Amino acid sequence: MADGNRNGSSLKDGDIEAAFRLLQYVKQEYRQEPASVFQTTNGDLVALAKYLRSIRAMRRDFFEADLFGEAAWDILLSLYIAFHERYNMKVVAVCHESGVPDTTALRWIERLVELGHVRRRQNPRDARSTLLELAPETVAKMDQLLRRVSKRNTTR
Repeated sequence: MADGNRNGSSLKDGDIEAAFRLLQYVKQEYRQEPASVFQTTNGDLVALAKYLRSIRAMRRDFFEADLFGEAAWDILLSLYIAFHERYNMKVVAVCHESGVPDTTALRWIERLVELGHVRRRQNPRDARSTLLELAPETVAKMDQLLRRVSKRNTTR
């Protein structure tokens, strides 16, 4: 397993990018330092989105992964974090971070595009790949939702 992948295929750029972001986040959480790795416009909301995403990933350590089928939510969280931290996400990275098989993730991406929550755009650096991003209206909805969750958890 020299390549770190059970099925023998090599790691893809999206896998490496996702792993790097996850390692940076874990490092920052365990050191209990302020978020300094990335500059964000809504630091508290992004931290909450990361926290929600990390809890969702941790569940897989205790329960069967197929019990928690909310790929659309995982996709929205990943793209929300990418938006505020100002990095691009390729389709392959979004699929990986969704935690479901690629075919399932692609179906959810298509549905989110149809609903107008996610937009596709050509990768200016690599014409063979497509980037995904949240629509501005969806960013605003995610901001509102995360503010409400944050407010609710701090008033208890």
